[in-house]
Amino acid sequence: MMDHNNLKKTSGIHIPKCGGTSIKSSMKKSWVNQVLNQKISLNHIASSKAAALLERDVLAFREDLLRYYLYDTKAKYIFGHFRCTAPTRNLFQSLWTFVTLIRDTVKRWLSHYFFDKFKQKNIDYNKTNLELEAYLNSDEGLCNATMYLRHFTSYQPGDTPNDNLVAEAIDNIQKFDVYGILEDMPSFTKANQHCTGTNLKIIKSNKNPKRGYGKDNIPASLVQEIEEINQYHKKIYQ
Repeated sequence: MMDHNNLKKTSGIHIPKCGGTSIKSSMKKSWVNQVLNQKISLNHIASSKAAALLERDVLAFREDLLRYYLYDTKAKYIFGHFRCTAPTRNLFQSLWTFVTLIRDTVKRWLSHYFFDKFKQKNIDYNKTNLELEAYLNSDEGLCNATMYLRHFTSYQPGDTPNDNLVAEAIDNIQKFDVYGILEDMPSFTKANQHCTGTNLKIIKSNKNPKRGYGKDNIPASLVQEIEEINQYHKKIYQ
């Protein structure tokens, strides 16, 4: 039987629409339920409202929360849409295992859009009513195309994405203890088991309310525009 007391403390950095909810559900089934009083899950809505009240960028605020949680000597598992820049990872990596997963950039961007467009729960949080073409040219759409930079680098809303930020993101991600891509889950789960001792049996969770979407159902001109605004994310993914 697995000795839960000897498991490495794990911090999961969940990038929206990159399979994180499925990983979280799998972790619960493997060992997190054994340490319920030592598990911390970010309340995304509450943290967004708190950041707004403080007039702060939500991901910068969440990185402060992450550091607060990582200092908690009793916690064994932390998971959520946190920003985790290199200074934060460096500060705590001797004590914590850092895990993350990313995804093909256009697929992730489209999944994010359709999830927010057709969501049926928490509709007052990040829901969009814009059609795809309008969303593509909106602040929301551009924000959606900077998710990797916003979560892994010093990028601030309004900054212009550039190759220096891309290099910063790549260097940071590659120094995570476990990282991978959604399109190759066997390699990710194998690396995770080797590093954390947990055997993840992934079952897809938090499915998109919009069925059958994909590049094949979208005009080629729009797909090209989506690829263009995600060009820096593509470099990180590759």
